[in-house]
Amino acid sequence: MIRMREAIELYRKSYAARSQPLPHDHDHPVLDKKIRFNVISIQQMSALLQKSGYHLEHADSRHRLFRNTRFPFNRLVLPECPELSPLIISKIFGKENVIYVNKKQLKANTA
Repeated sequence: MIRMREAIELYRKSYAARSQPLPHDHDHPVLDKKIRFNVISIQQMSALLQKSGYHLEHADSRHRLFRNTRFPFNRLVLPECPELSPLIISKIFGKENVIYVNKKQLKANTA
């Protein structure tokens, strides 16, 4: 909860610095790509976002804030951690575009 509050505050400050209104909540995926993964690190996600038109606007020891270069109101805050949660990944790509495969499932399917 503390990290979420910090991310929200970072988000608000970023919009306020540019005198922009906060966007309305929606359930559309941020990236319209299909993805199959076991683990995604913050570095891998950063590279994927940068290939998709986002750039790193702010980074500190807890968060990374990305902004879409074509749509400046479209921002994304990710926690600074070794690997991202499957829930975060499904929110970014949309549930219908995500296949989470953990190692135990892979072993069971190949046997």
